[in-house]
Amino acid sequence: MILCVEYAEMRLGGQAKIFWENKSYAAHRRGQPIISWVDMTSHLKNKYVP
Repeated sequence: MILCVEYAEMRLGGQAKIFWENKSYAAHRRGQPIISWVDMTSHLKNKYVP
């Protein structure tokens, strides 16, 4: 699963990339890095899907 998240991070662009970098950095600082594909897609859907 970690490889899926890392690959998706590389493919993001524009505002989604900025959003994800900030979200990922904040989670890492809290000691809860986002490494699950389900968690990643959930965060992105909550932000970008109406």
